[in-house]
Amino acid sequence: MSSLVKTLRTLVIVRLPEGELVAPFPDGLDLPSPFMVVDHVAHVPETIATASTHYLSLERAILSASGFTNNFTTHSFTFIGGQPRSFRILYRDEAG
Repeated sequence: MSSLVKTLRTLVIVRLPEGELVAPFPDGLDLPSPFMVVDHVAHVPETIATASTHYLSLERAILSASGFTNNFTTHSFTFIGGQPRSFRILYRDEAG
């Protein structure tokens, strides 16, 4: 079983631009937002999906204190247009 399938079994919150949805979710839940990041914290376990309408918001969600750079985040998945996408985090200091 893939990490994504295991992760979605622990989905507790979906954050949409319009507001939050909490579990239990209806069958066939449609998430029309074009950008989404799904973060899984294994030790809880819980999964939170954050949807947005802009690419910059997706980047901010990945880099937020509760996103992929959080020490407790075990897995982080991104979706653009409903398709899984990989991402890289590049670090720059104040000097550039």
